[in-house]
Amino acid sequence: NDNTDVSSDTMEMCFYIFLWFVFFHLMYRFFQVVSPKIWPTTYNKLLANNKNEADYWDSCMVSTVHGFIVAGVGFYVIFTQEGYFTEGFEFESRESLLCGYIITGYLISDAYLCLTHLMWPGLNMLLFHHFLGIYCFAYSITHHFGTGMVVSSVVLEATSPFVNNRWFFDKAGYRQSNIYLINGVLITLSWFVLRIAFFGWVTYRYTYALFPELASYNNYHHIVVTLVGFGGAYALQVVWFQKIVAGMLKVLMGSKSKSTKKA
Repeated sequence: NDNTDVSSDTMEMCFYIFLWFVFFHLMYRFFQVVSPKIWPTTYNKLLANNKNEADYWDSCMVSTVHGFIVAGVGFYVIFTQEGYFTEGFEFESRESLLCGYIITGYLISDAYLCLTHLMWPGLNMLLFHHFLGIYCFAYSITHHFGTGMVVSSVVLEATSPFVNNRWFFDKAGYRQSNIYLINGVLITLSWFVLRIAFFGWVTYRYTYALFPELASYNNYHHIVVTLVGFGGAYALQVVWFQKIVAGMLKVLMGSKSKSTKKA
């Protein structure tokens, strides 16, 4: 019975996602405790001036840890499981499902934090990204459809540590330092390689090259998850990349101006 199978899979999915949600939320609480001890000067200054920013610091720490975990599992799938490249929408493994559980649990945890901190930067776009991801990933792993797309999405999180470092360095007073500039270059390069080039190829593959397979399912939800989910996600990557490049050029021009003045 297909309905029984889906119901059973939904219960299993909810259980594992809940475990990861709890894990990431407890990690957020953990950083609230240890951050004042690890970064006493910067963090306590944020805490005194704007608790929202201190909370954002802790959420970025969780984002960094999540990026290492989920991208590591995703890269493992890509480099060790041939079916990722050959089986199209039918590809599935324990690790590809694990990718879905991890990132969905994280997105729910972070969405909750966003909704309780309405002053955080880029909130509207972030919430759109989170809720779109939650719907698509949960649908994919529940219906055993397109978990290769899930794997393709989670490896993008490898850029998160660099993005978070930018905010950390800024708040720690390193905006004018070489390490801030180097991190900016790493953000730009990693974002282009993973989120523009790689994810662009993945989007082309699933929405165009494999479209005959997608259409053969004759399932409206499959099509929405693939076209809207991937199309919407890729559009976000492009928008964010434009902002990253603009910011990078601004930093480089600022460094160039300083060098000229010194000369």
